[in-house]
Amino acid sequence: MSNILVPQNSGQIYPLNKHSYLESVVRNLKNVSVFYGFIGPHGKRLNAWGDASGKDYYSRKGSLNGQFAAIFGHRYKRWQDHFDNALANGYLSYRENHRHVVYAPVVSPVGGGANVITTGDLVWWDDIDLTVRSATSFPWTSNLATTQQNFSKVFLGVALDPFPNTNPASDPYNAIQVNTVRVDVSPSSLWDFTDQNSEDHYPGSIMAPAKATGNSLLAQTLVTVAPLGAQSWAGYADGIARVMRVDPGTPTTSVLVNVQSAFWGYEATSLEGS
Repeated sequence: MSNILVPQNSGQIYPLNKHSYLESVVRNLKNVSVFYGFIGPHGKRLNAWGDASGKDYYSRKGSLNGQFAAIFGHRYKRWQDHFDNALANGYLSYRENHRHVVYAPVVSPVGGGANVITTGDLVWWDDIDLTVRSATSFPWTSNLATTQQNFSKVFLGVALDPFPNTNPASDPYNAIQVNTVRVDVSPSSLWDFTDQNSEDHYPGSIMAPAKATGNSLLAQTLVTVAPLGAQSWAGYADGIARVMRVDPGTPTTSVLVNVQSAFWGYEATSLEGS
């Protein structure tokens, strides 16, 4: 267990505990629900790709490839072949995310206002209330570009838990998650977000939170702020996400990105602790 350092309004730093792990994600790419016998010890039915409930994928800690022998024993080779064939035929997508997770407070120790976070929200660090908050609550300044730029300077990562949380996740690194949500700050994790403009997507384009109705940001919807050819975060101060999947010719509302926290990763603007 290590930590990352985030600022306090007083000029002091505030440590957030962090741990890292590998997560496997399998997504059904077919337009009908499918039962895959090789997912998990008893198989798993995945909904049709793009299902609004979000149940078109399965995730677990560790490498799925590395689990076949442990789960299936002498049947390992058969299930591995089924898995490989599903990938080769385009029935499934598979990726491994190297998660870096911090435990961020959601109830202010200094009397800050109410807080609501949904799993999958882009969240920011409030250095006055000393809490993490959803992008939906980020203060609006002048226009979208200015607000996006301000957000990028305090963007922490992607929430893995909701708040309020009536069923705290079972997590061996933090068994009692009281007034805390887990936030992934890894620049190598991959995320599917909604694209407000349903654009063609090309690797390297930079995206930022989109504008909601009224003067506020959306927490799970992105918009392009720098087009194809952006090879670095430098010079694209409004952006917090980089497109990682090409799908030219098929505009879609779903876009695959990785994100850049202001406090952790390759081009973080804050201190890192250990």
